Amino acid sequence: LLVWQKGQLRHAAYAPGIGPDTLLNSYSLVKTLVGALILRARSDGKIGALDTTFEALVGPEAPPVTLRDALTMTTGVSLRKDPPKANEPKPFDDARFSAFGPVARLHAFGVDRLLPHIDVHPELAGQFRYQSVNTALLGLVLEQAYQQPLPEILNALIWRPAGAAPARWRRPPGASRVSAYCCLYARAQDWLLVGRFLLNNGTPEAPFLPVYVCLSWILPKLYTATSLEGHYRLHIPYD
Repeated sequence: LLVWQKGQLRHAAYAPGIGPDTLLNSYSLVKTLVGALILRARSDGKIGALDTTFEALVGPEAPPVTLRDALTMTTGVSLRKDPPKANEPKPFDDARFSAFGPVARLHAFGVDRLLPHIDVHPELAGQFRYQSVNTALLGLVLEQAYQQPLPEILNALIWRPAGAAPARWRRPPGASRVSAYCCLYARAQDWLLVGRFLLNNGTPEAPFLPVYVCLSWILPKLYTATSLEGHYRLHIPYD
């Protein structure tokens, strides 16, 4: 439990075994930060329209789906040899962990080695399916756009401007890139600082995004039916 008042941490109570310097795993929370960085790259002129394909940005091995598709988890992509999806009750490919499933392969090998094994299923394109491979692809685009590793991009544009202490991002064994979709380890108070930084759109002197982009990202217009079904707009979940 953290109580934040007037820009200062006034009170903190931690569970047993956790303290103010414990680095807590973000799990998929970091996906939202990657989505924010894509919007920042667009605003910085580092990438073109969100309807640009990964094939055009990353290379011919990447799938011919768009940044917007990935941000909304509607690409219809899957890793080859995934189990059939027709009988799954919910569109969450990452929900049931398997040592042979798509998340395990991303964790073990990184997205670079899996690019040739990504397929697009036309019957699933446009439908919401929660898949970490979407965020992994967005991480590739960011590194190419800024010509920097993803942790350096995050530090320069969000983490340090928010006043957060250094964090640690998981890197698959033997891979050259971090797991863009998961596992950024940071202190609880630093997650608060970063959350407040994004909600405030940076600072008055240095906004993180143009105001209209920030508002459309954090406060989108959602139809009731879409909200009830579950929605993932530009890498922010709405339930």
